[in-house]
Amino acid sequence: MSDAASPLYKGSLIDGAGGAFLKTPTSVFVSGNYAYVASYGSNALEIVDISNPSLPLHKGSLVHGIGEAMLLGPTSIFTAGNYAYVASNSSNALEIVDISNPSLPIHKGNLADDLNGKLLNKPISVFVSKGYAYVVNTSNSLDVIDITNSVAPIHKGRLAGFNNPTSVFVAGKYAYVTSGNSNALEIVSIFPP
Repeated sequence: MSDAASPLYKGSLIDGAGGAFLKTPTSVFVSGNYAYVASYGSNALEIVDISNPSLPLHKGSLVHGIGEAMLLGPTSIFTAGNYAYVASNSSNALEIVDISNPSLPIHKGNLADDLNGKLLNKPISVFVSKGYAYVVNTSNSLDVIDITNSVAPIHKGRLAGFNNPTSVFVAGKYAYVTSGNSNALEIVSIFPP
């Protein structure tokens, strides 16, 4: 039996090793044998094979501008099924990436800030649940995006009034948002649950 109070260093992958894009990593999501990393300084989504924790290996990556990918300054990542959802801060976008082949991630679609009300002003954090992406951003709001069509996501709603939201987590019928300047955890009823 291991002692959880005594963590043991296993391995690492650094920027440039084996072609990895890991400058200023800001977020990680682990699913199966892969770690998906939002790399702010590299403007990239990096996929790392972690099947051997002592020897993590660069598997694939997608860099801003490849296949219309909007990945300037990614800050947060969430994976669900065959897709990675990336809050791309400097692109003012939610980028959707097909990760069904981890060696060759492909831009699938995105929703970007525009004049039609899709106000993803510097998104900070993303959480995906039941066909929707929940994104908090520096316009002090929580945006709800229908992602059932990964090629053409649809902005469904917004709740404003947060004070520097920093993270979002969805469970059941509620979104939990941390507000940095309010020193608060705010709970929001969401629909559909």
